[in-house]
Formats: sequence, C-alpha cells, structure tokens
Amino acid sequence: MSESQANSAPRFSSLGFVRTAWIAPRVQLADPEANVRAMWTEFEKLSPMGPAILVTPELSLTGYTCEDWFLSQDCRDQTDRALAWLLEQQLATEKKNPGQNPVWIVGAPVSLRDGRRFNSAVVLQSGKIKGIIPKRTLPNFGEFYDQRWFASGENVDETSDVLGQSVRIYAGQRFDCGPVSFGIEICQDLWSPRTPSDDLALGGAHLIFNLSASNETIGKARVRQHLVVVQSLRTMSGYLYLSSGLGESSKDTVFGGHVIAAESGDMITERLPFDSRVDSGYVDFDVERLHHDRGRDVAFQQAIARKSPGIIGVPLDASALMGAEHSFSQTPVLFRPLSATPFVDDLMEEEDALMIQAQGLWSRAVASKVDSLVVGISGGLDSALALLVADRVRALSGRRLKLIGVPMPAQVTSQRTQSLATDLMQAVHCDEIRTIPIQSSVEQHLQDLVAGLTDAAPLASITLENAQARERTQLLFDLANQYRGLVVGTGDLSELALGWCTYNADHMAHYAVNSGLPKTSVQKLVRYHIALSASRTLTSTLQKILDAPITPELLPDQVTEDTLGPYVIHDFILWHTLVMGASAQKTLALARMAFKDHEFSDQVLRTHEIFYKRFYSQQFKRTTLPPGPKIHRVSLSPRSDFRLPDEIAR
Repeated sequence: MSESQANSAPRFSSLGFVRTAWIAPRVQLADPEANVRAMWTEFEKLSPMGPAILVTPELSLTGYTCEDWFLSQDCRDQTDRALAWLLEQQLATEKKNPGQNPVWIVGAPVSLRDGRRFNSAVVLQSGKIKGIIPKRTLPNFGEFYDQRWFASGENVDETSDVLGQSVRIYAGQRFDCGPVSFGIEICQDLWSPRTPSDDLALGGAHLIFNLSASNETIGKARVRQHLVVVQSLRTMSGYLYLSSGLGESSKDTVFGGHVIAAESGDMITERLPFDSRVDSGYVDFDVERLHHDRGRDVAFQQAIARKSPGIIGVPLDASALMGAEHSFSQTPVLFRPLSATPFVDDLMEEEDALMIQAQGLWSRAVASKVDSLVVGISGGLDSALALLVADRVRALSGRRLKLIGVPMPAQVTSQRTQSLATDLMQAVHCDEIRTIPIQSSVEQHLQDLVAGLTDAAPLASITLENAQARERTQLLFDLANQYRGLVVGTGDLSELALGWCTYNADHMAHYAVNSGLPKTSVQKLVRYHIALSASRTLTSTLQKILDAPITPELLPDQVTEDTLGPYVIHDFILWHTLVMGASAQKTLALARMAFKDHEFSDQVLRTHEIFYKRFYSQQFKRTTLPPGPKIHRVSLSPRSDFRLPDEIAR
C-alpha cells in the first residue's frame, strides 16, 4: 500500500459500518402531531452526521400509556395527520438535499377498515410507507393490557390502504437497504420463548430494531440489558433496543427510556434509565463484522436450514447509506467504542486468565507424570509471566513439582536483565536456579559453521541471533530430561502473529502458557501480579521489568519495538483482523482513529505495513506450534482457531 493510497479517505460504506440513530424525546400523551414535530427537531440535529436509519420507541407517535384513547376516532385521525406530515417532511428534505433519504422506523397505532388495530412499527422512506410490522406478542398480565386495545400480528399478512398507499402489514418483512438488511420486533416479542428476531436473523437480517415501552421495576434494567446482549450474540446481529421514557403516564408504572445497543454479544452503547440529558443519539453497527461472525459459525449456518419460512425481502433505496459515508469522509468519527487496547479491555477478569494458564499447564504436567517445570528466565516480560504461572502450578501440586529457573546469559546480555532475572527467581523462591552462560558454546558453534570454508562470508546477524536462541532451547530441553520436567514456553500471541521468534528455538516448548495472550495482555497480567503480591521484592522487580524496553538481547542495543513498531498497534490490528474480520484497509482507518491523539500516532502506517507483511509470511512457524491454552476469544493455534497455508504471498 502506497502512502498516497493509505492517506486517501476510505469510503465509510466500504468499511462496513451502518449509522443508525435513535430518537426518543419526551412524549406528549395523545398528541401525535406534537410528538412527530419533536422527533423531527431531533432529526435535524442528527442529520449532519448522515444516519441511514432512524428508530423511535414503541407507539412513539401517541405514547404507550394512552389506554382507551387508542379506541377513539381522534387517535386515528391525529395519528394519520402526524404520519402524513412526516412523509411530507421527508419529501421536502430529499428535494432540498438529494440523496438524504434515511429510513424512518416509527412506533404508531395502525387501524384497518375491519376494525382491527395494530401496535406497529411503520417503515418510511422518501415519502413512502415501505411496510408495517405489527406486534406479535401482546402481553396481558400484570400491568400490561395490550389485548384490550390491539390485535396480535402473529398470523397477519395482508395489504391495506394507509394514507392512500397500498402497504403490506406483515411481521416477517426484512428490509433490504443495499448490502444491509434489517428486521423489527416490538417490545414483548423479545421476551418470548421464540422471538421474531431469531427467524429474521436466520432469514438474512443483520440488524434488529426493537421498539419498546418497558416500565421500570427493581433489577429489570439489568435483566433487559442481559437479554439484549445475549440475543445479539445468539442471532449474531446488531441489536438496538429503544424504550419510551419521560412523559409516559406514571399512574401505576414508571418508564425510564432505556436504550441498549449490542452487537454479536458485545455492548456498543447504552442510555441508562432516567437519563434525561439527551433525547437522541447514534450507533454505528459493523455489518462487515456480522458477516464475518456468521460466515465462520457453522452452528448459525446449520440453523438457517431450520428457520421458519415466510421471511420476505422489501427493497429500500440504498443511497440512504451515503449520508454517513459523506460525513465520515469529512470528519472520521465512529459512534461506537474504539479502544486502542481491545485485548486489554477484553481481559476483564485477570484471575480467569491466570487460572486458564495454570490449569492448562497443570493438566499437561499431570498427564506427562513429570517432576519439575523448567522455565528459561531472560529478565523480560514474557518469561516473568511464565514463571509466575509455573509458580501457581507448583502450588496446585502441593509443591510436589519443582520449579527450575534457568537464566542463560550471552555476550550482549546486560547486567540489568541478569539482575532482574535473579531477583525474580529469588522472589518466587525457585527450587533451583541453574545459571548457564552460553557465550562460549555459541562462539564454538559459530566457529564450527565457518570451519573448513576457504571463502567464508561474514555470518549474517540473523545467524548470530538464531544461534543463541537455539542454544538456549537445546539447553532447556536437555535440562527437562535431566530434571524429568516440562519446558514451559514463554512466547506470546503477538510474537506468534509477527513471527518474532526463532523457528525450532524459542518457538518451541513442551507447553506454551503465553501463546494465547498478546503482549498488551501480558503487561496487564504482570501489573495484576504487582497489585496482588505482598512481596516488596517481587513487586519492585516486576515493575522494573514492565518499565524496561522490550528486547530479546540477541544483538547490542536491540529494542524490539524500534524494529517492529509498537506492540500496542500490532495488538490493535491483530484484534480487528482475527476477532472483527476486518480488511487491511479497515484496520488502517480504525488504527488512525484509535491512535489519533496517542504518542504512537506517527507510527501507525509503518507498523500496519510491517504487521501484514510479517503476519502472512510467518505462518510456517504457527503451523508447528506446541500446545498452549486459548485465553481470549481467538488464538493462532493450527489445532484451534486459525488455519492458513504457509505459502500465502502478500
């Protein structure tokens, strides 16, 4: 990728995001015209950022708690006038600003000639009613009396005249806006044993919008949040839940206006109940990520074959997506969390990660019937964490297993790292410390390489580096034989992604406890040990290790991040590549946003280029990885998550 290509503004739609806005101003009960004008006022505030879809709560035109007013002719007439006014405003706005034609989803009561009345979501675009979704599940218990005023839309599929337009009324409609499809369910539909969103997602809907009016009781907000997050995970969808709030009747119920957006099991944004500071907001859903999640999940694909028939597609004008694209090209802003350290955020429970590591190593040690754990100690981050995990396993064994720490200094090993290695092993109380200098053996090995050659070229630095790494690995495995032990691998996920290891050297171990953790997570777990430990010597040593530059010390003055770029950027790209299924173009655009004000902002492009060059060229090392525990939601093990030919060219 050239500098000019990299600097060109990416098209927002090509990055796979769909900008959705929610609008929930204070409702005026039984006053549709006031409510629709309040919605339009909020839309005018939102429109500069180009939302493609706008969603309002259940019965947002009238209010949910109008009770028997729903039965009146005034309700029908005023609702019709409010919808007609909104359609006129859409047409006027599109005429004034061609291409600005977002899709509106409005909660409203819809009455038919035969007397039935539906609690509905009305889908509008460019002055046309594109479809009406009737609420299927009508609660009629506790504080809810929906069946008093509305008919169920469960088996309804018919066309009716609404404001002079022939409109289909059917709950199984999937609305297709270019490459993006969405479906709608209403409030109680989500709480049902079988939800409409199940079939909508299996029928191709990437986004699910829930128009709701859910009153607040103690603990209900937490349950509601869990329900939305889990449903987004089950359906691998972007799910926006929007509930009515201030202005609803408080006669026997109180409404808090809860807004929840989740995507494939991840919370994206939330307006907590009773937060009256804002009446609208944006959510950017990553539809490209949803494609990736569904494409790699065999269970989801198998479920498609079992979906209920009857989901039908309704075409919408795809140019609705262009507003956000234009906005993004001017001011790149995402309305969703974009952390510079996604792996660190994912590692919410440090103790869980450490127990996964320890239990994996403990199970391997028990199965192998060994007497000891052998850890090469460099004085760096990875070996420090590996030693701490091995110490936990020693405790699990009732100290039956012996912990053997092995520093192997070479010519360029600094006194600082040697001291840190010694302090660490002593603080952990290793059962034995075997310090084995490798300078003379490496020198002998290098002499043997050139012996007998009459025209020997100078040895390349890579040979010097790899000779040291392989000598250390040979010693560790031989010591494991001597002590009847396991070699505990120290390399981490970031190093595996970049191939920053020597093949058949530090690349190899009996069990690689850090192979499921990227460098940023290793740092977090070391910080966790600092907070956890009561030993001043251990905490001081670990802090010094954290503060030191990351280096393998195979060459003089060698600093890894000077060569590779910052690990924090590599880990960001790795997350979005593996977890989110993002393209190289997308990871670059996102990295530039995430590190915009970061000290490493000027290193994003170079680091991005290094990542992709190394990531694909170094697969041959990952193909022959030793076993190690999966900790985050992805790994690079060829026996687990990641399979790739060794020969892919980039």
